[in-house]
Amino acid sequence: MGQLEAWGVRRESAVRCLASAIVALAALSSNAPPAQKRAIVAARRRQSSHPSPAALTNEIPMAVAVEVVPLRAAPAAPPAPPAPPPAPPARSVSLGADGCERLVAALRDQLSAGGGDVAILGDGGALFPAHGALLRASSPVLAAMLDDVADDGETDIPELRVGGASEPVLRAVLDYAYGGVVRLTEENVEPLLELASRLRMTALVEECCSFVAQRTRPCRACRVLAVADRHKCRLLRRDVLLCVLRHFDEAAGLAVDPAVAVVAAGGRATKKTMAEGSRAACGAGDRAEAAAGFGDLPLHLLEEVLADDRLDARDESVVFAAAVAWLDAPGREAQREAHADAVLRHVRFPLIDPEFLADCVEPHARMQSPAGTKLVHDAYRNLCLPPERRKVAPRAAARHVPCSETHRPPSRPPSPEPAPAARAPSVDSGNPRTMMLNALKSVLPKGRSAATTRSVSGLLEGYGDHVFKGAVAESYLSKQGLAAGTLDNSEWTKDAAAADKVAAAVLEWATENDATSFCHVFQPLGASGVRHGLVGQVQNAFFKFDAAGKPVWDLKGKDILAGETDGSSYPNGGLRGTHCAGGYVSVDPTSPIFLRGDCIFIPSTLCSYYGDALDEKTPLLRSVDALNSEGTRLLSKLGFDVGGLQSNIGLEQEIFLIPRDQYVQRLDLMMTGRTIMGADAPRGQEMCDHYMASPSSATAALACMQEIQAQCFRLGIPLVTRHREVAPNQYEFAPQFGTATTQIDQNVTLMQIIEEVAPQYGLAALLQEKPFNNVNGSGKHNNWSIGTSEGVNLLNVGQVTDKSGSPDVFPTIMAAIVGAVDDHGDLLRMAIASPGNDFRLGACEAPPAIVSTYLGEDMTSYLEAYAAGGEAEYKPGTKALDMGVAAMKKLDIPAQDRNRTSPFPYGGHRFEFRAVGSAQNVSLVNTVLNTITAAAFKKVADRMDAGESARDVATELIKTHVPKVVFNGDNYDEANQDMLTKRGVWRIDSGVEAICRYSAPKNTALFEEMGVLRAEECAARQQILLDHYVGVVDMEAKCMIDMINKHVIPSVKAAGLGPLSDLEAAVGTLEAAVHAIEESEGEAQATLARDLRLETMEAIRAHCDAAEKVCPASLWTLPTYVDLMFLDQTSNFSYED
Repeated sequence: MGQLEAWGVRRESAVRCLASAIVALAALSSNAPPAQKRAIVAARRRQSSHPSPAALTNEIPMAVAVEVVPLRAAPAAPPAPPAPPPAPPARSVSLGADGCERLVAALRDQLSAGGGDVAILGDGGALFPAHGALLRASSPVLAAMLDDVADDGETDIPELRVGGASEPVLRAVLDYAYGGVVRLTEENVEPLLELASRLRMTALVEECCSFVAQRTRPCRACRVLAVADRHKCRLLRRDVLLCVLRHFDEAAGLAVDPAVAVVAAGGRATKKTMAEGSRAACGAGDRAEAAAGFGDLPLHLLEEVLADDRLDARDESVVFAAAVAWLDAPGREAQREAHADAVLRHVRFPLIDPEFLADCVEPHARMQSPAGTKLVHDAYRNLCLPPERRKVAPRAAARHVPCSETHRPPSRPPSPEPAPAARAPSVDSGNPRTMMLNALKSVLPKGRSAATTRSVSGLLEGYGDHVFKGAVAESYLSKQGLAAGTLDNSEWTKDAAAADKVAAAVLEWATENDATSFCHVFQPLGASGVRHGLVGQVQNAFFKFDAAGKPVWDLKGKDILAGETDGSSYPNGGLRGTHCAGGYVSVDPTSPIFLRGDCIFIPSTLCSYYGDALDEKTPLLRSVDALNSEGTRLLSKLGFDVGGLQSNIGLEQEIFLIPRDQYVQRLDLMMTGRTIMGADAPRGQEMCDHYMASPSSATAALACMQEIQAQCFRLGIPLVTRHREVAPNQYEFAPQFGTATTQIDQNVTLMQIIEEVAPQYGLAALLQEKPFNNVNGSGKHNNWSIGTSEGVNLLNVGQVTDKSGSPDVFPTIMAAIVGAVDDHGDLLRMAIASPGNDFRLGACEAPPAIVSTYLGEDMTSYLEAYAAGGEAEYKPGTKALDMGVAAMKKLDIPAQDRNRTSPFPYGGHRFEFRAVGSAQNVSLVNTVLNTITAAAFKKVADRMDAGESARDVATELIKTHVPKVVFNGDNYDEANQDMLTKRGVWRIDSGVEAICRYSAPKNTALFEEMGVLRAEECAARQQILLDHYVGVVDMEAKCMIDMINKHVIPSVKAAGLGPLSDLEAAVGTLEAAVHAIEESEGEAQATLARDLRLETMEAIRAHCDAAEKVCPASLWTLPTYVDLMFLDQTSNFSYED
């Protein structure tokens, strides 16, 4: 019994095996007639289940009955019934462990004497007698074969045919079945493994796998890998695969200089390729064996090996040589031709030395196909890029070496670095490839390879490549007979012939960059905060299929200019319905077409069948027109004629980056973007140690930000600044200034890129304004200015005075803007009303909800002096700052400090709207700024038309508005807030109340007068903002209910922390509040939602957070603030990897 168990047979099976063996031995040893012997054996074969050992004794028709004494695992059997007469008296034999051994030995002896109840026939024709009972116990396959053998009655011994088994292998298998011992050698182990796998002899398979794993040498690893894969030997496959990866040079039979192998396979010989001979660690015979084994790998295994990051080749040129060798394996070239592209795409060509790439890879016969040429050209481009921008990652060495240390090839000492030889000037210096190589080498620092060098020129080389404008568009437009500046104005959209030519140019550019689709991308209403990417789009292929099923590529001007979609399924505030759902997109020629992935994106607007704006961009474009019209009119009256005006902005985008494995365990973060419960961590931002601290390469955040920046550069997004922000895990991006329409398109694209890139680095990006309690939230500072088409910044006093030659232009502009802020502070507050900003405004990181403006003492004094009638001149003061260090130069700094507490401060050349939320689409913000400024300009121009002088109008505006709305002090101070409120400055603490200012009569009149929005459009937008607010609160409340039921209550109960009545009652309170909100509508519904969010849910949160603080960490099932907010302390990321 012990021997059988040692062979891997379960105790129950061992008992049955012995019982069967006893029956067979007794039957074959008796003097019963052959027919009776066959009947006994056949009866045993036909049994679908094994009877108990005791029951078997009843089947033995002989003079000797055998009593089996079961071991511990076998239940006691009832006594056998007395043998029927006239049988002789029975003799009892008791079997223990020694008896089992003697029984198996008796079976082997019987085989030696020609006994056995079955015979096994192998390939050689030799018959091997065996006992069916033991074969059944050894192999389920043999058991099934025994069941299928027909008893024809003509022979005593049935034959089992086992194909593909030589005589020695079959004998070894039978020896193992009878004795549990097999002699394994390097010659017989593979055929034994194959046969044992076919017969499902698990224990023998494991013995063979262990033997192979201990003795596999690299030169045989590929052959063994194929065997292990074919027979599904999982552990052996894993170990041998790692051996192949760790010793790839030897395993592929390429333990020579890769250049020699490549030249032999079709590359071009150079002095470098012949400079080094073989560096073999194995002999020539071993290399031949390894090459044959590698060449025999099936395609799926080859691709798995070549694609593995752990592949440890001397360099990537070895991988290329191996791929070529597999494709060109003797006698198989034709069959493998179809797999060439699939195999070569796993070679990481950018990791190959540039000179080798040019001298050996590019001219190789295998690289002359279109796919091969593209691989080489892509490699050239990638070699110019820094590591974080490359599409291929360096390979990392395999960390586990399964090959036996005793059979491991001797390690090669590192070759000494040859002294650099003087290089003669190339006679082919005009060759583009040579010029590229020389330029590439010139920017590589000494001692670093092209595969690991970060190149500034490489980073910038592809800047704007994926935007159809400027130099990128020029060559394609010229082929169509269009001027380079065609896209600089909108006239081409009004000429069908010109539009067709632009479409043809776009199609050529797109297809050359592997694009297959196009879409009109627009900004739906109410998309801020929860909608991925904040945009709407439908992607359509460039091609259609003809009657024969062949694709016909085409893009017409009409395809770019306009399109139709469903306008009712987006938030529309009642402007559309299911029965009148038409929505129409129209190209925005002020923002360039761009490419991402396989699709080009055409910035567009969306309107209804009746022309109602269904998007955020249409009113923005209308406001730009209003600003241009009224601004140029006013400047003309001031004697300053300009070609046009536009609003320019720069957006500072703040985000949080947190561990994604923790993020996915928080329902609230996934559904709403913020934590609706969570106790404060022991550490927050008390030490001010995160703000502008060094981005750590020990975390994934830096690499993630670099990739985001690189993708933006390809799209022409000038994302020049990145840094840490105040809160832990908080970061910021900032671009250069640009036109408002383009910058907003780029910002929504940036937010989408951030959300898509973060998961690639194991992170989750949070754009919501207040994801964590009691640390800073995130904003999006909207730096706004007005520029002329000639490049004059109207908020730069020096430029304006110099270009206009008038001392009245700048103070008039400033007076108008200050008056607009005073008159329409409610609209500015409405523009920043979002669910996330409810928790942010007025906290320590954002201005309060009081819309004042900061000008600084110098600017305020200048305007007051101008209004007083004096000869005022604004010269921003400076002062010399002495650092008290002899070696340091004194600094010239502004004479007045920065004010970060004002919602709308003047920063010298711009106004910074600091209260904007990070998740917002800022189209509405800039629509409001442009509109109220245009209206203010109109008022001044109208008064001048009525006969007033510019100075008189500006003086009256300054005296009226500056003392009221300008405040240069601390806006966080509650006493100052009360003072501003008493002055009559707009203060709206409630986001819901602020939203409802959208359709106030004075505001709808303003929008209609400026041609920006009609009253119906204002009312629709107000309803959408209210619905958005209610929807966010509804999601947050339902998340809180779910988290209390599934996490908080079970954790508290498991910890035995006390009664659960308060938490259970909280769930009921939340459910009742959600139901009440669902029964309401309009402003009342939003007000209920705000009360639930800021009062009820905050109180319930306090209970949950208190429970978290005392619950053992092992029982609290939600990731905590410690888990979420401290990448520097919890990350193990290696940038170098």
